Amino acid sequence: MTYLFRELTSITRFVPLVLFLILFQALAWWISHGTMTQVGIANIVGTLLRFVDANVVIEYNQIWGGLTERYVVIDHQCTGFSLIATLSAILFVLPINWQKKITGVVIIIVFVQLENVVRISHLYYLVVNNSPSFDFYHLYLWQGVNFVYAIALFLITFKLLIPKEKNEII
Repeated sequence: MTYLFRELTSITRFVPLVLFLILFQALAWWISHGTMTQVGIANIVGTLLRFVDANVVIEYNQIWGGLTERYVVIDHQCTGFSLIATLSAILFVLPINWQKKITGVVIIIVFVQLENVVRISHLYYLVVNNSPSFDFYHLYLWQGVNFVYAIALFLITFKLLIPKEKNEII
């Protein structure tokens, strides 16, 4: 952990980190505001939900409970791209080769989206079942889970990609 902290707090890493954050967040904003992204995530989650609930209806960026008038909307904030951009920017300033950086970004994208599928599926069932606790789960619990998950995912990715002699402390 000392190595990671030292690397990320050195001024030679801080300026590139800020630049990568700006660049990746702008790219994430552009991608996540595209309707294809929102519709794609809705289709993936809706298709997976159909394995357990044949009444799921996917319409544009909405996942409807077929027997109810309730639905979940997948908007730009539901894509997970902002979290991916932040984790990728941190990864890009670490002193590892480009192959490992790209591998790390792929790992981050896959696991953030897997968690996103679980999150959206859970929120869908809360909405369809008219749960009064939807706001709590959506605004608080899942935000906390995302935060802890992001830290754990980054540390695991860091541990896998950084040479052993540099991450022995973690």
